Amino acid sequence: MGLAALVGMGSEGGAISLLLGACLVLGSLGLLTLSRLDRHFRLGAPLGYVRWSLAGLVAGTVASMPLLWLLPGQWLCLWPLLAVAYFLTRILRR
Repeated sequence: MGLAALVGMGSEGGAISLLLGACLVLGSLGLLTLSRLDRHFRLGAPLGYVRWSLAGLVAGTVASMPLLWLLPGQWLCLWPLLAVAYFLTRILRR
């Protein structure tokens, strides 16, 4: 629903809405990956392919960077980068 609203803004904010829509999709993939990694390290659930986990972490990183640029003063957008650093360290230590 939110993605359709962002893309439907038309010519008024076309490029910005498209960028926000891409951030929404990539950020959702990043959050899903963080959730799966958390479940893996806390509960011992199977991790699956490490490459998919790394791709999800990259997607979350790519999504949070434009948000820092588009939303000035929103330092809350940095928390996915901290989570990516934490889980990347946990994966590499494995």
